[in-house]
Amino acid sequence: MASLLKNVVFLLAKDGTTVLVLDVTSSMEVTRSASVAQHTLQSGVKVSDHYHPDLPSINLVGTINQTKVRNDSPAPEDYITLVNQVIDDVVVFTLYGTEDRMVPSFDNCVITSFSYMKEGKDSLAVNLSIQQLDFGMKASLDTLTTVTVSPSAGTGSSLAGTTDPKTGTKTVVDGFKLTGLAIETGKT
Repeated sequence: MASLLKNVVFLLAKDGTTVLVLDVTSSMEVTRSASVAQHTLQSGVKVSDHYHPDLPSINLVGTINQTKVRNDSPAPEDYITLVNQVIDDVVVFTLYGTEDRMVPSFDNCVITSFSYMKEGKDSLAVNLSIQQLDFGMKASLDTLTTVTVSPSAGTGSSLAGTTDPKTGTKTVVDGFKLTGLAIETGKT
């Protein structure tokens, strides 16, 4: 199958085995854009702080026919059902590009637009738009760092006795002792 698909762009249906390929692809458009700050940049600032390349979007235009030139593509009614299933089930997929890399392969893709129009008695004109998703990294807190708080010369040692050395928070405020969420008076 791979040798038959070397010059076409395709993706796999939700089942992971059915190839969703157009019988005739009339155009394949790959678009890259970027977001740029609209204000004047100061000298010495990093350009990367004000310029962000967007991920590619791909638009495929072609036809699905009842009469097949190759056996890799589904019938028109099956193609519609399978593409709608990918959209409805929020399937993230790899778009396999051409072997010559004029249309590269893209992972983490979703379908953003799907339209078709019946042409003749047994073919559909198809327009399929695909967008690559940007998955960020999740930050996690591994350890807590101990913070040592030293009183300044102006406050003397009285602050050191009423401050938690690990967090720097006051434990005594105006005669009241703070313990967690409970507030107790300093008088017994």
